[in-house]
This record gives sequence, structure tokens and C-alpha cells, in this order.
Amino acid sequence: MVITMADRQRIGHNSTGVEDSVLWSTDCLDVALIVTDGQEKITWTNRPFDELSGTPREDAIGRSRRDMLEPFARRFRDPDIFMKNILWLYDHPAEELRATWELAGGKGLVHLFSRPVRDPEGRIAGRVESYRKADARDLQGGLEQAALDALPVAIIVVNDALDIVRYNRSGRDFIGDVLGYDPREAHSLDVLGHDSPLTGTVIAALGHGRTEKRSGLELGGRYFDVIVTPMARGKQAHGAVVALIDAGEAREREAQCERLRRETEFYVDLMSHDIRNFNQVSMGYMEMLELSENLAEDQRAYLEKALSGVKGSNKLIDDIKRIRMIRETGGNNLVPMDLGKILAEDVQHIVRTYEGRRVVVNQNAGSGCMAMVNGLAHDVFRHIMENAIKFDEHPEKVIDIDVVDSQEGFWTVRIADHGPGMPDDRKKPVFERMSGGSTRGAGLGLSIVKLIVDRFGGRIWVEDRVPGDRSQGSVFVVQLRKA
Repeated sequence: MVITMADRQRIGHNSTGVEDSVLWSTDCLDVALIVTDGQEKITWTNRPFDELSGTPREDAIGRSRRDMLEPFARRFRDPDIFMKNILWLYDHPAEELRATWELAGGKGLVHLFSRPVRDPEGRIAGRVESYRKADARDLQGGLEQAALDALPVAIIVVNDALDIVRYNRSGRDFIGDVLGYDPREAHSLDVLGHDSPLTGTVIAALGHGRTEKRSGLELGGRYFDVIVTPMARGKQAHGAVVALIDAGEAREREAQCERLRRETEFYVDLMSHDIRNFNQVSMGYMEMLELSENLAEDQRAYLEKALSGVKGSNKLIDDIKRIRMIRETGGNNLVPMDLGKILAEDVQHIVRTYEGRRVVVNQNAGSGCMAMVNGLAHDVFRHIMENAIKFDEHPEKVIDIDVVDSQEGFWTVRIADHGPGMPDDRKKPVFERMSGGSTRGAGLGLSIVKLIVDRFGGRIWVEDRVPGDRSQGSVFVVQLRKA
């Protein structure tokens, strides 16, 4: 075939026979081509482009490229995206563009590569657009690759000879930035050597036919968690998927937590020894001063307040030490214990402690209520009962205790008082002093109680003794797992 004179006039130059052959030879390509000049006029299209765009070459040559956009765009699933991409291209004549669009009706993909054409002086003289059509079978692969590239995890796929057959965007960055190899030239993990922890993990997964996990592998001066999952064909592993998760931030957080833990231990030890020793000296002198017969009544009252403050400081130190102990060992050595016997011992302790005051405890808990607890259960019940007595202004302090089967794998212990009750907005924060949920000035007691119950795998909350009337007192509800 030859180019007609009309074709030459539309192209805008006098083609030689050789040029004719070059232009016509593009009709044999499996890539659709369109060439424009510096004024965005179409100077050539090959037959594959004619078929893709639906516009014959004879109608296209000499027209403005922008005029042909809209009918061509209708061939794609999202015409607006196509239009925006191509318009951007012609608004930025010096730029290259790679893009991929899905054809309408799920008929496949079209990949574009476009670059400017420059004259011998380097001035932009036009543009070449090449479109490569992929059949519908490539669509799924393209979507899969796009999904892999969106993952924040480096993915590298190898065969059973450790050849790299695929990777995602993060995997490419890992090969280049961490391993220090050009991804285009790193064809196998063998370049790392079999003594590399990464290669060794992949070999182990392929050899054992099961997923291998390694935490904190040092690779290229950075740390990664590695998961290698073999791909099997029948019973034989023919490759593996290697997932590499950057563990640098996690290791730094762990190190920071460890530094904070050691710092906290230092403060606890400081309070437990140095500050407590200072308190003991102060208490000694204040107790000696109490023996003096020359103190006026107001002076003695001030002295008692000071002594009470020092004792409160010591109790706070003991509470902090106790919190540390409970966090570390509170959930250890849980054994079946009879809640009826525990409560009976705690009631006797309370009665002895408050001897001389009118304290009545009504206990409805028989034997046989076995719960999984340890000796810290006494701390839970005694503190709740002590609070019931402390805040009840009645001459006679009445406490009612019931143990019932909740039928949910728990025993429910209800300890009711006749004190002033608790507002609804304080019922949850009262247990949360350690997490900042309670107001300043509140003690740590109920926070410690909740910590113990949590370590037992139980639950605790507070209700009104008379529903809807908090002034009639509170009920502390403790649920503990059955043995």
C-alpha cells in the first residue's frame, strides 16, 4: 500500500518512499498509535488506533486531538477519568504519562504511554500516544496488582528456586532501599546468601510446607516481622509469599515502654524507701511530741492532723507498692475458694476492727460457692465493707451481704450499705482513679479493688440499693468466675 497525495497533504510534509513504508508499517503493530504536531493537530494514526477509537484514519488526520476525545472516551468504563487524563497531558506538553483504563463492559484494559516529540533544537514538536490493549483475562491480574500495591506491607513472591517472580510497590522499595539491590536486576533471594535470616526463613517454609514467622529480623539495618506462606501444588510447595512488616516503630514503642517501666520502678522504690524513711523520722518526733504535757488543745489538734497526714502518705506508698504487686502477680495461683468462708472471715475481721461501734452485718452466703480466686479476695470484700462503715453516718452501721448464682459462669456477691449513696456520674469513675477517671483527692482503694477483680477475670460495679433513690445507700456488685 502507498500513501496518497491527499494523505501527504493532511500529514503536512512530503514523505519519501522510505517514510511511507515506516508510517504504513505501524499498521502491523499490536499497539495503537496517534501522532500530533505542536498545534495538537493529528498527523497520523495507525489501523489499530482506528479500530480502538472507531474513527478512520482518513477522518482523523488534520483534526484537533481535543475534538476526538469525547467519542473516544465513551469506549471506556469511566469516560470522565479518561478525558481528565488526556486533557492534563495536552495542558502539560513537556510531560510523559502512563495510565491504565478499563474498557466499557469489562472487555479488558488499555495501557497508555505518551511522550513529547522534540525537534533537533530540543523544542517540542508534537506528541506520540501509544495504546496497548490487554484482553479481559489481564483485568483480574491488573486489579490484583493494584490491590497488592495498596498494601502497606512489602510482598515478594518467589518460586521454589528462590527466584523473585512478583512484588508489590512496597516490596520493590524493600528490595531497593533495604536490601540495596536494583529491583530490575535482583532476580533471586540467592543474592543474599543462605545464611541470611530472610533466605533461611523462606527455605524453612518451603522445606516444611508450612507458614514460618520471624519477629524482629534485622535486615539492612532495620527490623522487620516476616511471614512466609508456602504455595502448594498438590503436596509439593512450588513457591512462597513473603510478607515483611516494618517493626521499627513497634520496637521503638516497646523500648520506650521498657524505659518508662524502669523509670516507674525507680519512683516506686524511691517512695518505698527514701520517702518512707523521712516519714518515719517525722512520725517519731511527732509521737514524742504527743507525750508532752505542755501542749495546748489547739496545738494538739494541729499535731494530730500532721501525724494523720504522714500516716496517709505512708498508706499511699503502701497502696502504690500493692498496685505493682497486683499487676505483676494478682492473677497468679488462682484456686477454688469458698466465697462463704472468705466472707465469714472478713465479717469477723470487720467486727473486731470496729469493736465498740455498732456494726451489724447480715450475711446470706452458705458454703459451697466455689470461685477461682486467691487470697487477694479478702482485700476486695474488706475494703468495700470498710467504706460502708466509713461513709455511713447512722449510729448503727448495717451491711447486707448476699451471694447468688448468676447462671452465667459467675457467682454474684452483693454488698449493700445504708450510707449516703453515690450519684450516677460517680458510679463508674469511682473505680478509675488510676486511669484518670476519678476526681483528685479520691483514694486508690476502689481502683485497687477493681484491679484485683480484673485479675480474677471478674467484674465489679455499683448500683443504688433502692432503684432510683441513691440517698438510700449503694450496692457494690462483684462477679467472680465459678470454679
